[in-house]
Amino acid sequence: TFVKEIDAKAAKGDEACKAASVCLQALRSVICSNLAAPSPTAYFAGAVAALQRQGEQKGAPRATTSALLLVLRKAIPATPASAVCARLNDLIGAVTVALRTPDDEMLIRQALGCLMAAADSAYGAGDGARPNRKLLKPVFIFLGDSRTPVRHQAELTATLVIKRAAAAGDQQTLDFASQHLASMIDSGRPDKKDPDRIPAQYALTVARGTASALPLANLAAICEALLRLPGTIGQHPCCTAGFEFIAEQLRREPVEGEAPSTIVPELAAKLLPLALNVPVAMLNVGYIVAYAMALAAASAALSAESVLPALPREVASQKAAAARKLLGLFKERDPTVLRGAKEACLLAFSKAGEGGDLAFLEELPELCRPL
Repeated sequence: TFVKEIDAKAAKGDEACKAASVCLQALRSVICSNLAAPSPTAYFAGAVAALQRQGEQKGAPRATTSALLLVLRKAIPATPASAVCARLNDLIGAVTVALRTPDDEMLIRQALGCLMAAADSAYGAGDGARPNRKLLKPVFIFLGDSRTPVRHQAELTATLVIKRAAAAGDQQTLDFASQHLASMIDSGRPDKKDPDRIPAQYALTVARGTASALPLANLAAICEALLRLPGTIGQHPCCTAGFEFIAEQLRREPVEGEAPSTIVPELAAKLLPLALNVPVAMLNVGYIVAYAMALAAASAALSAESVLPALPREVASQKAAAARKLLGLFKERDPTVLRGAKEACLLAFSKAGEGGDLAFLEELPELCRPL
């Protein structure tokens, strides 16, 4: 059990577990004094109650709070999910004790670990159970934290929540998550104290880890925000990474035995008009090449034989405009740009050939004429 695990580590000299072991002894005394048997549920309830009392005391020792959070984090997975869900609001209230001391990195990480365990347990309860917004909000707030360990814990927690929400069909949580990630991307501007810190890059990390689980509307919201980002911060490396992410999603292949997904062409139809409006200037070669591949991937996704009959009329002109932009890159002299333009054109044009997009192929010689 988790109690034996903590006690064993404490015996080997682990300082955090030593403090947690002392808390376990105190909780065990309280449980036995109430004529109850020590159990994961009893330790869970005791840790929540103790943390709530800590929050009511001014100047409560941080070491005790940290030890109680460790006990709580270990107790949650061992406690029946129904019991955790029944006291979810109390748990969140108890954990916010640690979040009131944002300068203490260890406390924040322990608190986020508790929230991750609670979210996992909530989805495990079944019958449509899910974590509420009070649990989700602090997790996403810390995604942009300047401290790497805290940010990584927040990213890990957010990724788990999004994947579990997708598996459970929890659209409300998916909407909240994608809106928050899109908002981080739209905020765009670098941190005044640290210009290299841009919220979008942290949002992109979570998006990469969860993209395969996201429904079309949620994935589109994130990609659309990434296409707006260059208008805010210019040809920043974060924008280059955003184009690469979009190209990855638009070139996603179905798993063997899986039917072709409609998400990719539907996503491409949403993104192609926005991609055509992205500002392009020969300032950053990596940015230009990544943009070209994203543009080509959108055009290629709209050339599949299965989607051509259902495409709106305006898509044909949009694909022609994309081809014109890609071909225009051959006027440049930079060898990296030329190689990127070649790869992008091969992707877009070969997919048009494979899909039998005759209207596009017939227009191609005229598009090439300016060269």
